[in-house]
Amino acid sequence: MPLMLPRDETLAKVVDFVKETTCVAFDVSAETRMFEDCGLDGSEALQFMEEYAETFSVKRGDFEFSRYFGSESFQPLQILASPFRTSIKRSPLTVAMLAICADKGVWDTASLNESGT
Repeated sequence: MPLMLPRDETLAKVVDFVKETTCVAFDVSAETRMFEDCGLDGSEALQFMEEYAETFSVKRGDFEFSRYFGSESFQPLQILASPFRTSIKRSPLTVAMLAICADKGVWDTASLNESGT
């Protein structure tokens, strides 16, 4: 399957959206990751994704919040269990992925995985 890329126009709009909503002090590109680079997690990430979906008319599709972000809420059982559990591996959510789904109008994890983003 050919590599899926967002339209340049959409990518530029998503880059601008990420800059405005996250207030990051570095250059945002297609490779910028929401959790790792922008520090989005928990309620801030949820608000960001809701604004993104509304701004770009993206339907939820098969989007799973916990795949990309964690929770900021206090979870004592996680603290108690932490010596016995492995760390949670999250998939990076990039600006390119946001732009591809903005072009499609729906979150489609399978097509993102197939495209290598």
